[in-house]
Amino acid sequence: MVLEGDDYSVECHCIGKVSMVDVICYLCKQESLIDSSKVLEIPVLKILAKGDSIVKHLEPDSSLLEAIDHILEGIQNLEDVVLFLLNSIGVFSPMPTFSIELLNIIDHNILTVRYHDPEIFALDSIALAHIEQIVVAVVDDDNRLIGEISPSTLAYCDESVAAAITTLSAGDLMAYIDYGGPPEGLVELVNMRLHEKKTWPDARTDGRRVFRVVYIVFSF
Repeated sequence: MVLEGDDYSVECHCIGKVSMVDVICYLCKQESLIDSSKVLEIPVLKILAKGDSIVKHLEPDSSLLEAIDHILEGIQNLEDVVLFLLNSIGVFSPMPTFSIELLNIIDHNILTVRYHDPEIFALDSIALAHIEQIVVAVVDDDNRLIGEISPSTLAYCDESVAAAITTLSAGDLMAYIDYGGPPEGLVELVNMRLHEKKTWPDARTDGRRVFRVVYIVFSF
């Protein structure tokens, strides 16, 4: 969370949240690649999502109805309220017996990227998916689903994944961020392309050291 206030002696309130996905997306932007020596000196506010805050402070005595109103407005991080409603839904609604199609909760506005497209092309989609808490679908040339790039997965990746996003295709990135760890062949491919571009340090050595500071500060 990002707090507003100069020190611990004053009352602070939350003005937004920063996760590893925000950091990764910022590191992949062209402005960061141009002047990578100062990329860690930018203020936190610069990587906060623009527009209305998706974080809302609720007092302990706030009613459940107030929390629901905030959720409907798009406020996030109120998962406990949703879990409570789901656990109690059978008491006041027949909704568990309805199909998801009947409930009209299928979202047809899908973010997609082609399997062989450079993943950097989907950077804006990843940032939007992070804000909307959805995923970016990876499709083939016939628009058939192959896999997905999930911001929740990126949030738990090693910080050097920023280098992978700037060098790999969407399909290769899926394999790179797999829970089993990146294949050695893809790590070598990332390093080779980094050296060709002469922008970021080695993805396994110096690159990890550079990104480590960001990871410690912003990973919650």
